[in-house]
Amino acid sequence: MDLQGICSAAALALAVSAAGCVTGETWTSEPLDEVLGACAVSGEQAPGASPSVTDPLEIRVALGPDCYSSSCSRLDEESCEARVEGNRIIVEASAVVGVKTQGADDPPGTVSCTDDCSTFTIPCVIDSLPAGTYEVVEAGAADDADPLHTFEWPWSPDDAPACEYY
Repeated sequence: MDLQGICSAAALALAVSAAGCVTGETWTSEPLDEVLGACAVSGEQAPGASPSVTDPLEIRVALGPDCYSSSCSRLDEESCEARVEGNRIIVEASAVVGVKTQGADDPPGTVSCTDDCSTFTIPCVIDSLPAGTYEVVEAGAADDADPLHTFEWPWSPDDAPACEYY
């Protein structure tokens, strides 16, 4: 190989390495579209302050079907839409999770992951909401389906909804 070929190969190797393409890790993608739960959290007010009806409201939607190790999964894509119909907040959420299938320092065909178990939560934001009691339901759920979450809006700091993530 001549000097120009060596320089071209070295430049290509440097560019690939700098772009993070040569890590020794491999990942697969898994869609998440099963809603495991949801919780309302207030937006931008100071800790301990009461939200107002003009504050944004965030609905956090937990997606599954599985729980994931924090060291071997990453959120690659997310989407969430929320719409208000009467006293119901209808959420439609989905995500794509990257799952590590080969670790950079692991023997071929293996991956070492931490032994924790987490779900991914996706935020849906509602700009403002009139005062009232609301139920969060999954898009497509039957009218008589149990709500994912029920809360009073706005709430006082002492009555903020308790959130359980799965």
